[in-house]
Amino acid sequence: MSDQDTLSGRQVTEADLLDDEWQLTPSNTRVLGWWLATTWGMSGGLLVVIVAGSVLIGLESALAGEVTTTLSTITWVLGSVLTIGIVAGGLWLLRETRVGRTVASLRLPEPTDPSRSVLEHASLPWLVASALAGAVIHAGGFALMITTGTSAFGYLLPMGAVYLALVGFRWWLPTTGRRRGETVSVRSYPPGTTTLAGGWSEHVHTTATTEREALDRGRKVTVGAVTFIVATSKEERTIGALVPRRVLEDR
Repeated sequence: MSDQDTLSGRQVTEADLLDDEWQLTPSNTRVLGWWLATTWGMSGGLLVVIVAGSVLIGLESALAGEVTTTLSTITWVLGSVLTIGIVAGGLWLLRETRVGRTVASLRLPEPTDPSRSVLEHASLPWLVASALAGAVIHAGGFALMITTGTSAFGYLLPMGAVYLALVGFRWWLPTTGRRRGETVSVRSYPPGTTTLAGGWSEHVHTTATTEREALDRGRKVTVGAVTFIVATSKEERTIGALVPRRVLEDR
C-alpha cells in the first residue's frame, strides 16, 4: 500500500477526501436572518422612536396655539410619514452610497462578512419594516413605564442588556468553517479578513478544531438547513457553533 493510500497509518476512505467550506450569513441562513431582524428591530426601532419624537415635537411647536383634534391627527399622520421617509432615506444612503457603505461597515459590520455591513444583508423595505415593528414595541414599553410611574430606564436597561447579549453572542458564535475529511474547524468570522475596530474583534472571536465524531456526540438542535451544536474541541474545551446540517449528515 502506497503513502497515497494511507492517512495517519490507516486506509484512506471517502470521508477523508471530503472538503467542505461554509460561510453562514443573514443572506443565506434563515436563523441568522431572524437574528438580524431581532437586533436591528431593537436598535433601529429605538432610532425610529427618537426621530419620530423629534419630528412630532417640531410639528406641534410650529402649530402651537392652533391644535384641534383634527389638526392633531393630521400632525401625527404627517409626522409618521416624515419619520418613515427620514429613516428610509438614511438607510438608503448607508446601503447604496460608497461613503455610506464605508461608514456602515465600520459601525455595523456583519461578523461572518466583515467587509460589508449588516444593512447590506437585507432589503430596504425589510429593514424599514423591522425598525418600525421595533419602534411599536419600544413605544409600548415606554408607555407602560409612563402609566406605572416608572422611570424609562426600567425599560431601557433590560432591553439594552438583552441587545448586548444577542450582539455579543453573535460575534462570538462560530458561523464559518471548513470540514476536511473527519476534521472540522470553525471560526466566528472568516480567516484572512482585516482586523476590525482597531483590534477589539481579535479578543472576542472564536476559533476551534474538532473531530466529526465529537460533533456526532455533541448536543445539537437543528432548524431548517443549519444545526446549532455544542461539542468538545481538540483543545478539550466546550464550544458552540452553527454549522450546515450537511456537515453532520455527509459521510
